[in-house]
Amino acid sequence: MTDYTDEQLLTLLRAALEAENPPPTNVDAVADLTYAWRTIDADLAALSYDSVLEPATTRDDGSVRTLAFELNDDVRIDIRIDAERTRIVGQVEPAAEGTAELIHREGAETVDIDDFGVFVFEAIASGPVSILIKVGDRSVRTEWFLP
Repeated sequence: MTDYTDEQLLTLLRAALEAENPPPTNVDAVADLTYAWRTIDADLAALSYDSVLEPATTRDDGSVRTLAFELNDDVRIDIRIDAERTRIVGQVEPAAEGTAELIHREGAETVDIDDFGVFVFEAIASGPVSILIKVGDRSVRTEWFLP
């Protein structure tokens, strides 16, 4: 009888299971869609302003990117992304306490929104992101954007 380590046993088991029943080829795509479905009840705030698309002014050195998302005339979410693309500071109008969730490929991070409607994400994942705002029983999600 051969003595196997736990890691060796797991490797043998994984190989045996994959040989008999390989995962479907679209399992990653289905998982992504399922994860996105959890915010289906959120209203979608459309991009209404992006400083990258505006001509530079003498007061704007381009180091900070500013975005604005609006839902009708009801909700506005202003976003500022620092020059290093590592920090997002946002504000929800009308101001209210709640939570903000930064959704990205690797998952999501949640932070509190203070009573001025301000929230801060100290790290930004690479790739497209969306922000889900939850205030009371209302959820509003931004369009996906690249920081």
